[in-house]
Amino acid sequence: MPHGRIAVERFRDVDLVPLESVLQTCAFCNSSRNGSTDTDNMAPCKPHFHFQNGDCSKCGIFSAWSDGKTDVCYVLPPKKMELITLLIGAAVVVTLTFIALQILHAPLIIVDAKSHVADSTQAESKKIFMLSVQGPIVDLHKGMSRLVHRWVRYRARGTGLIWLDYEQKKSNAVKVQNTGDRKLLLKDMNPPFDCASCKGSLHAADFLKLLSLLAACISVTAMLPAIIKVAVISGNGVGHVFVTAIFVTLPLVAAAALLHFPVAWLIQWLYRRTPFSRALDEYRKQITCKEDTGPDAAHPRNQGLQVLILHGLWKHFESFILDRNMHFVVANIVRPLTRSKQVSFVTLWGGRQLDYFVSHCWGANFSHFVRSIQCHALSKEGPTSWFDAAYWICSFANNQWNIGAELGNDPMGSAFAHALTSGIKGVAMVLDEEVQPLTRVWCLFEFFLSTRERLELVFVTNAGVVGDDRCSSFDIALEVGKKIKSLQVKSLAEDLRPRILERCHDIDASVSAAALRCACDLAKAEVLKEEDYDRITDLVWDPEALRRDAACVFVSRFILQEDIFDQPNGTADGSAAKRHLQMLLDFLVEFVKPHFELTERLVAALWRKASCLEDWDAMTSLLLGDGELAADQHLAIAFLAEATVRVAFDDWLANNTMEAEALLQRAARALCPRLPTLLSTFQSEKAAMLRTASLCNYLLRFCAQSPPGPTGGLLAGSAGEPVARALRSLFLRQTDLEALEHLALAWAHLLELCSGARPVLHDLVKSLYDTFLQLAPLVGKPSQGLLGCMVPMPDTLLATAQRLRILAKAYDVSLCDVEGFVSTALSVVDERVQTGTVEPELTVTLLELLALISVRHAGQLMQPPLPAVAADVRDERQLQQASTAAEDLLELATGFLTKDEDHRLKSAAFGVALCTLSAWWNAAHFGKTEEVKPWFCQLPDALQDALANHLGKLLAEANQVPTESVLVSGMPEPGDLLKSSAFSHLFVLLQKGVASTESVPSDAERIKTARLCCLMVATCRHAQVAAGSLPSVVLSQARSRREDLQQVAWTLLRRLRKEAHVGPTQAEDFFTTLLAAVKFLHKDQGTAIAKDLSFRLLQHVGVGKLTPPLQKALLNTLRRGVVNAAAGSAAGFLEALTPWITKHVVEDILIDNLASWAKEQSNQALQEAGLEKLLEACENTVKKLDPESPEKPSKRRRITKGGNRKTPTSTQEIKDAMELP
Repeated sequence: MPHGRIAVERFRDVDLVPLESVLQTCAFCNSSRNGSTDTDNMAPCKPHFHFQNGDCSKCGIFSAWSDGKTDVCYVLPPKKMELITLLIGAAVVVTLTFIALQILHAPLIIVDAKSHVADSTQAESKKIFMLSVQGPIVDLHKGMSRLVHRWVRYRARGTGLIWLDYEQKKSNAVKVQNTGDRKLLLKDMNPPFDCASCKGSLHAADFLKLLSLLAACISVTAMLPAIIKVAVISGNGVGHVFVTAIFVTLPLVAAAALLHFPVAWLIQWLYRRTPFSRALDEYRKQITCKEDTGPDAAHPRNQGLQVLILHGLWKHFESFILDRNMHFVVANIVRPLTRSKQVSFVTLWGGRQLDYFVSHCWGANFSHFVRSIQCHALSKEGPTSWFDAAYWICSFANNQWNIGAELGNDPMGSAFAHALTSGIKGVAMVLDEEVQPLTRVWCLFEFFLSTRERLELVFVTNAGVVGDDRCSSFDIALEVGKKIKSLQVKSLAEDLRPRILERCHDIDASVSAAALRCACDLAKAEVLKEEDYDRITDLVWDPEALRRDAACVFVSRFILQEDIFDQPNGTADGSAAKRHLQMLLDFLVEFVKPHFELTERLVAALWRKASCLEDWDAMTSLLLGDGELAADQHLAIAFLAEATVRVAFDDWLANNTMEAEALLQRAARALCPRLPTLLSTFQSEKAAMLRTASLCNYLLRFCAQSPPGPTGGLLAGSAGEPVARALRSLFLRQTDLEALEHLALAWAHLLELCSGARPVLHDLVKSLYDTFLQLAPLVGKPSQGLLGCMVPMPDTLLATAQRLRILAKAYDVSLCDVEGFVSTALSVVDERVQTGTVEPELTVTLLELLALISVRHAGQLMQPPLPAVAADVRDERQLQQASTAAEDLLELATGFLTKDEDHRLKSAAFGVALCTLSAWWNAAHFGKTEEVKPWFCQLPDALQDALANHLGKLLAEANQVPTESVLVSGMPEPGDLLKSSAFSHLFVLLQKGVASTESVPSDAERIKTARLCCLMVATCRHAQVAAGSLPSVVLSQARSRREDLQQVAWTLLRRLRKEAHVGPTQAEDFFTTLLAAVKFLHKDQGTAIAKDLSFRLLQHVGVGKLTPPLQKALLNTLRRGVVNAAAGSAAGFLEALTPWITKHVVEDILIDNLASWAKEQSNQALQEAGLEKLLEACENTVKKLDPESPEKPSKRRRITKGGNRKTPTSTQEIKDAMELP
């Protein structure tokens, strides 16, 4: 074997020692055994022994190495290979442990943290605390990150939240749980009140146990094999080598210890920056005023903050403050900004003399607070100078680093009292919806003091000032009334909210859409909880269009920063379109990652509603990386662009809409000249490359199929050659088969647009062709000059065959090389049949390739000459041998079906056999010419039996799958040229199966394989197949308990029934096939089962009376059934045919005629076959149709060919109509 030979070459010069010799070292040397004491005549000791006191002794465990020729033992092995092996193992252990240490030691920087209500449906639900963090631990794979969180507790530091920050006395380390991408949930501690933070960090507290476990696992997997290897090679004991490995590891551990602190500092420095910290740094740069250092600068009367500065603070941090209150602003903004100087916020900007005092509650919304102050300033100072008014606001005027001094020992000595008594213009009390200031002690004190000082005190809201001339009391009263009304509406909405959210997921899509529209009103009234938004957002990916469209409207209005539904009322400009696309990418990354394939459903909901999908300049800019996109966003834009083009193309192809055509034209103009750049941009990302290849395919297909215009000339001439070269390069490098399929189809369309692409394609086919012919003969044989191993690079052979197979679907790769290419491929497949040495994946690939080639041969040989596809020259001599190749392929299929144990290979052989038979039969009968003599493959009996046996086994296994576990829907309809055939679907399924590690097919794979094989039988018109048992096996599935298997029987029945109307011969064939199916099931499972099948089949034949030709064919088939039953050995068979009579599809006179004829044929065999039952059915049917009188005409009427309504009443009229004798 190859591995054995390589081992011999590697250790040719090394003395190998058996493992038992390593584990059981001897105690004496050879000379000691011989009893010699003459040191001069003694032979050298064994390796790792040394001569001592006239004897050979084993080296000690701490100095374990010796060559046996001296009396000295060494600490380290003298041979370089042994030392290097131990060094490599030690380096791996130390490096991986060091990395684990750095990851666990590095803090998790808090990006955002806030409290939530655990269960919004309960009035007194506990609060939970969610954190968004960044750090090495959360950047690990999701499973590893969860493992760390399960083992480790964290200490929070610097969050500004007293209940959360770690204290040694409290020992309040916390546990966390992963809830999303870089999002954590606090597990064993609940916040006592609503709170939030954008600063601080989490530090792993007890990670040494986890680190020790990881180090042990790493040592076992990395160091132990190295120790055993050195012990085997050197012959030294494992324990001795183990101690030596420790000595080798110690210097590396010391080096790692020295590197720990700089590396830890570097990691913390890399992760220290958050969006909020950057915003703080940017705001610090805006503080340009000099501090007032006068004697009264710190007095409260000089701590006034301008409205302009307050407004600027709010706008700068608006995206972080959101709906949070003053507690958040002070802890996260004011204190960090003033930490270095330990002064008040106003002091940083230089305080102004007070104009007004503000009384407020810190629990109110900060944005509401700022707007209220603006309204007050505008009311009191006018529109020209309102922004210059100075206000005393405790959170900004007080030094938050010395609150004790600001409050003083007495309220009257506090900074609040000094400000109120400093001669200000008035007091503004900011009221929120809950009127919280009137419930706070300090606000009541301020109210009392301002009244005592006779200061003007006004109530302020974000709607205006009560009593202001510009905002009359009527306006304020109306605003208060609205708020009261909204509170009442909210109370009612709170009761309805659970029921509306439940109806959003109703099984009826129309009900769900109506509920989603109600949810929009709830969101507008601010009634929905945060977790409710996630439940509604999940419906964007629902397969039902109504539900999906309504959910997408909700997302656009309440999840995204801007409403992107801007059509048909308007169209976004370039910057707005790019901004909207960025929002869509963020939404996809947050809610759908990693299942980006669901992007198509989002695009379908946005189609012709969001103009950003039509701006392909913006889309192209993002695709080509002109913007700064993260890796996930870059992947998402590939899915978004491909889904948009695919949805537009399907709309254009089905409805020929102008909007779809305009979008595709813009996409083609933007992307076609840049296709090489686009393909190279995504070539390293597998998922993105698949979508890019699909995008390229649809664009080129549109350019090739669209009416003559500007898009057709985008790639004409030399403009298309770079695209051809890019496609060639990618086709050779890509490993994803689905992406290769798209690239091959893209090339097919490019050939119609650019003549210069043909030589590039021909060169690609030629290189693959030569590689296959070079490697294929080496299968199962030693190759020369490649280290004497077996087939060199088997993956190369498989990859070459796969690419040829994919190209063969669109182009001809060996049209005129039957003797060379086809015979070589056949020999490789035959090697699998004879010896089983060829891998299943390669075998399935070659079988599909040979079937595709055989189909092309049949078409080229039997049909009129077709235009060359890939510059192949038609060779008549080679084509004359195509029939022999087809027969050889059928012989190989027989071998697979009878000898091979792999069920997937048997199914592949089944598909190849039916495909080959169908192709040659169709070519001979539907494409024959006068110059060419028709020829088609014969179906040997052995192959027919093998096909029937395999199909029977497939159906038996599929019927054993419980109906409630798997239900397969959708299948290719025979004759649909716009969709893939059953043959193509079958081999896609088989390719996935043989490429997987699962040797046993899943239940879904069993059902799909059985259905597709039955569909291939349903589409095969080969005379021997139609006359054999395969159609009977398929039609027997009409009795299957599985609905998905019943469908294949009805598919075959529809095709046969349609052909039965062509002529009398086809009608006879139709009922003959039905009779064979009943006979097949009667022989296998008895009369009752066969009778039930007859009933089911006749139900699908037609409703009411059949046409005269079909009635004639049915009666003739029944006569043949009676004749066959008369031959004997068919007990109960005629009883199984009684539904053919009782279904009332034949005129009663003819039924009576049949009964008379059958009576004349009566014998013992017919009696056993159930003739009496058949005659009884005839009699009952006639009486039931016309119970009053045989001469009375039936009320049912037929429409004759001439259009006159006439019912034949006499026997002769019916015989004439049906041309019966």
